[in-house]
Formats: sequence, structure tokens, C-alpha cells
Amino acid sequence: MNSSDGCRSKQKQIAIIGFSARAASQVAKRQGFEVIAIDQCADRDLLTECSFHLRLDYPNWPAVLNETYPSVPLLLTGGMEHRTKLLAQCQRVAKRCGPTGPQITSMRNLSNWENWAGCSEIAWPTTIRDTQDVPRTITSAPNRTWIMKSMESAGGTNIVEICNDFELRNPCLFQDKNTYFQERQSGESIGVTFLSSKFGCAVVGASAAWPIVSHAKTGKYIYRGSFGPIAIPELLIRRLQRFGSIASIKSGLLGLWQADFLLDRENLTLLEINPRWSASMELLDVGLNLPLVEMHHDSVCSMLNQWSFAEFAACCIDQLMTESVRKVAKLIVYAIDPMVVTQAQSDHWLNHRWKCSFPAVDQQHFFADIPFAGTAISKGDPILTVLTTGDSATSLLEVLEKAKATIVVP
Repeated sequence: MNSSDGCRSKQKQIAIIGFSARAASQVAKRQGFEVIAIDQCADRDLLTECSFHLRLDYPNWPAVLNETYPSVPLLLTGGMEHRTKLLAQCQRVAKRCGPTGPQITSMRNLSNWENWAGCSEIAWPTTIRDTQDVPRTITSAPNRTWIMKSMESAGGTNIVEICNDFELRNPCLFQDKNTYFQERQSGESIGVTFLSSKFGCAVVGASAAWPIVSHAKTGKYIYRGSFGPIAIPELLIRRLQRFGSIASIKSGLLGLWQADFLLDRENLTLLEINPRWSASMELLDVGLNLPLVEMHHDSVCSMLNQWSFAEFAACCIDQLMTESVRKVAKLIVYAIDPMVVTQAQSDHWLNHRWKCSFPAVDQQHFFADIPFAGTAISKGDPILTVLTTGDSATSLLEVLEKAKATIVVP
């Protein structure tokens, strides 16, 4: 439901739900919200930001949410695009503002992605949806590189590069009914944040993902982190505005969402849409000094007026066209070997945690998504996140990689 009833309270409240709620919760708390968080990670720095927390694997958590906070609007984070049945349970109570299952399903549809991109002069990769067509199509184009993806994965997990006939004979490739194949395209991977409201869709800002690492031990295409804000050429901003408007109108979704693209000179190629809070949004919230959670809340609750939305959208465009002097960056640190977090490690990370604001001096590093002592982390799983600020991608990554080396020794 997207009714505004029940969204107005003496203290603003937001229910943040998904695999990891730390970043959105931290931003929300800084903007004056009381945070109700439901996530899988239960990080130390999340629990300092929220007034109520349940684990995402807690049995029947939607019923608890509905009973305790029946009118608090929703902000979804990672993985909730795959949990529409649970989301539907949250929507069974009256006066629940936020994205609905049908809206998310519309935003997660391959045909819609292709159509919306085409209507906006944005490219769409050659895509094979019927797995029976895969061997014939791929073998007929031996000089192309193909990537297998799944609509049920996130963060670059389960992406497989297909390079030869031998790999095509692997029956495991075709077991997932949500699998599709795309021709690999060149370009820089960027994430663009949008805010949809009943007055239109604003292109909020953009960040760039760190390049893939071909020798990575945790998966070549796995999300490593990103930096931003970055500038976008005016021509592409106009295309993004059209794309965002079409997606908003066709899906009916209100609030924050992100689309991932490849940027190659002045060409954009759509990769996917995530109708939720994304990992790079906290970088834009700080780097652009924009109240993203507040704008999401007011949008889904129909509390924005046309003037305030127009002012916000214009501010976003002005900043999108200008290269920011100071940038914010994050790097996800993955475990090379199994490990158990010690008390000393957890305490050190918490004492040097990210405060969701520009520090007085750049090129310092801070920690986020901090696990408790005793947490067992499997090989390839994320340990925590390192963040820093600076003026160039090169210097940012250098600081982050040095910080990473103190946590995980290759």
C-alpha cells in the first residue's frame, strides 16, 4: 500500500529490511529516524543505530513487525527483491507505506529492462533467456564472451563467464530456471541512484564500482565496493531522466532504487535494476550531502510537495554534472581462509568505525559492517567493509587496499 495514513508520527520511523541493514540504518539515524531493522548480519555497528532488531531468519518476522510497528513505512535493502512473499505479509496490515511485491516484480523483469532501455536510447546487451537456445547461439559466435547470470543472485555472486564449448556441456549451468545469458560488454560499471515520487523521478547521483579482478580468489565478478560521487555527461543525464521516468510510471514504485550500467565514453548499457537501497547509496548520501532516507520516506508516504521535489531534483542534476572534489569510497573485505573474529579485532574495528560523514582529514580508513567476537566466517564470505575519503580513485583504492592488508593476509 502507498497510503500516507500512519506515516506521520511525532518521531519519524522507518523499517529497514534486507540482508544487511547497517548502511541504510546509519544514514537514517543521522537524519533523525527511529530505526526498526530486520537483517541477516546483526553487525555491531547496526545494533548501535536501531531501536529494534530482528534477524531475517527469525520465524515469522513479518507478523512481529505488523503487530509491533503496523504503520511504519518500509525501506528495503539487499535481497528483498527475491523475498516478495515475505514483503506481501508486511503489506497485509493497513497503512503500510512502501514498495509492494508487484512493483518490485515489475522492476525485476528482463523484458521491462530491455523495453525501458530501448525507449531511453540506452543499450541492452544481447540476451538469451531460453536456455535451449544457449549452445546454438554461443557456438555460432565463437569470438564473443558470454556471461551467465541469475535473477536470484546479488552482488555479482553466481556470475559465470562462458568461454568455450566445454563449459557449455556442464549440466549445472542450466539447472536454475532463473538463469539467463548475456554477451559481455566493455565499459566502466556504474550504479545510478533514482528517487521516484508522484511528481516524477529524480536522477540522484552515480558511483563507480571498483574494476573486477581477474585473479580474485572470491569470484571474478563479485561486488568489491565502489566510489563516488562521479560526474555524468549532460547527454547521458537526459537519457537517465527518461529511463527513470519510464520505469517509475510503468512499475508504480515510489522511493529509492538503483540501476547498474556500463559507461563507455558517452554510451550507456543497462545491466540490471535493483528496486531498493543499494550498497553505494551511503557514499552519495555523504558525498552529495543529500537526505536520501528522508526523501525516500516522504516519497513513499506522499509527504513531498511538487516544489520540494523539483528543488531536490534540480540540486541532484547540478551535482551530477560537476566532478566532486571529495569522494567517498568503500571496499568489501572477503575472507581468503576461514576465520573466527577475536574480541580484540571486533573492538578495534568498532573503535574506528565509520561515522557516515566526511572526517576532518582525508585518506584515513574506517570500518563498517563489524562482526561480533566469535563470529565464524567461511572462506569467500565478507568480513567487513573499509571506507575512506579522498580526491581521486587511485588514492582511495590505495588507502583501502592497505587497510585490507591489515585484516586479511593473502
